[in-house]
Amino acid sequence: MLQGELIRLRSIEKKDLDQYYNWVNDPELARLILGTIVSYSKEQIIKIYDSYIQSYNNDLLFAIEAIKEEVPVGFCFLRNVHPIHRHGELEQFFIGEKKYRNNGYGKDAIETLLKYCFTELNLNRLWSIIYGYNLAAIQFYEKCGFLKEGTLRQIQFTMGKYHDGVIMAILKEDLENKKFTHERRS
Repeated sequence: MLQGELIRLRSIEKKDLDQYYNWVNDPELARLILGTIVSYSKEQIIKIYDSYIQSYNNDLLFAIEAIKEEVPVGFCFLRNVHPIHRHGELEQFFIGEKKYRNNGYGKDAIETLLKYCFTELNLNRLWSIIYGYNLAAIQFYEKCGFLKEGTLRQIQFTMGKYHDGVIMAILKEDLENKKFTHERRS
């Protein structure tokens, strides 16, 4: 369990899957995090979870839990963690519960995750692909120290149209040059 000031990152448990099911089947949120509006059944979600549990393959899945209320407010999936090249992909990161958005929970979660990635996992680079229409996410990542590195043209087809993906990344040295709130408040 990794603790920030407002959140803790903990392993996803089977009991969290109902909440994940609700969020990925919310059309507005699904379009932002999955890039498409697809209905997933609870059985499909459980099958994906069981598959992950049975075959660990350098992926880390976390529930983002509000410390005070002890409820999951979002999820983050760190994929393809490469121990030799020391990089990983932040495939999904979201605050699903609306009342927790824009209240510092996402920033605290990303700072906690970055600290873990660059100190405990000894990664050098963390990257993500953000859909070009998700301007709020692009701005959020920039505020957290990520830089735009490029564009994957027309990587996604949704709602009858092709969309670009923005490659964003942060390096360990970027984190070391940026003072996060955890360190300022210590």
